[in-house]
Amino acid sequence: MMRSISILAVLLLLALPIKAQETGLLEEYLSRLDHYDLNTKIEESDFIIGSCVEAGNGLKVAQKVYSHFRNSLLMGDENVAVHIADRWILPMCSEQCSLADSTVADIRNFADFNRASLLGAKAPLLPEAGLEDFGGGKLSLLFFYDLDCAKCKLEIPKLEALVDRHKELSLNAFYTGTDLEAWSAFRKERFKGARHFCDPENDSDFIRKYSVTATPRLFLIDVEGVIVGRMLDCESLEELLTERKKAEKRSISELFNTLVPLRGSDAKEALEYLIDNYILCEDSPFDTAEDSLMVIGFAKIQKDLLSRARPGSKLPGIRVKASLNGGREKCYRLDRVGRKYGKVVIVFHTEGCKECEAQLETARKLNINVLTVNMDKVEKESPRTFRKLMDSFDLSVLPYLVECDGDGVITRRYFSLVE
Repeated sequence: MMRSISILAVLLLLALPIKAQETGLLEEYLSRLDHYDLNTKIEESDFIIGSCVEAGNGLKVAQKVYSHFRNSLLMGDENVAVHIADRWILPMCSEQCSLADSTVADIRNFADFNRASLLGAKAPLLPEAGLEDFGGGKLSLLFFYDLDCAKCKLEIPKLEALVDRHKELSLNAFYTGTDLEAWSAFRKERFKGARHFCDPENDSDFIRKYSVTATPRLFLIDVEGVIVGRMLDCESLEELLTERKKAEKRSISELFNTLVPLRGSDAKEALEYLIDNYILCEDSPFDTAEDSLMVIGFAKIQKDLLSRARPGSKLPGIRVKASLNGGREKCYRLDRVGRKYGKVVIVFHTEGCKECEAQLETARKLNINVLTVNMDKVEKESPRTFRKLMDSFDLSVLPYLVECDGDGVITRRYFSLVE
């Protein structure tokens, strides 16, 4: 990967003989990293620290880079700080170290208390406390609170309101205190739709696994059980949910627009699955007036087209002028065309279409029964029949192929005769 900011890193390395960490270049270098993804931050940090190790200044630079990311307010920068602690600082301190023992202990504790719950990590389960899963099919919140915590008392009603607004969320409320009587009374009044957990003896090691050194602690966990938000408050959670919804809508829209023009049964099955499970579903992210105009309406049209002439259904009894096996054109009733010939492939095509011509040419070479319907002629000679066909089949893109058995039952559609 091309390091787009490593020119600055090279300048920093040139300054090493005059103690680069005191020149201001290091902080400028690190501030540039704020706009990049976590992998880039880690790679760039490794690049500069590794170079400084060779120059004999590695530990001091590593400590400054570590402090920058540890003290950052950007979610996910803890990943970088833990990485630097594990790869650079702690190994160097195990051999020879100029840092105070208390400083090393603090760095080690930070790494130990954050390593298991970093952004992108699989959220640790806490079976000893009853938390054996996060509730499948929904985004999950894991909220650690204490009844004596003033900040928790402020967050709890805001969190209740947020969960009520976002039906896609499930809440796991984890009481960190030891007053089980007070906790029982609390559960009767607050977070009534949540799953409640408590571990007074810390048998589950929740304090270390989720860095619950203070409360409240709020994590967002996706349907795969991966941490996608950590150390949140209600305001930052709301912002994160909004950004996730925008990203989800964008990715679904891109995939939808990619699948719509594709031919082939696999593509059409994927399109229908996408429509049913991500667009026209109960928890669809498309919930604005603009969405209804730009996405929902188009998805409904596609769903209607896909619902026509499904495999297992009977062909409509429409009479249409067509050619069977290259013979002269005459009228055929679609639902009866297979009675005499058995399995038949019907090819709806248009004039001047190279894909249509390729299907027809292949059909002439194959030893199968093929009924070809020229939609241009049908539209010109019998507009009424044309409308019936358009209402019965998905003829939005031609050629369109459908296969039926001797009883006129559709066996497959959206396929190609051309290999």
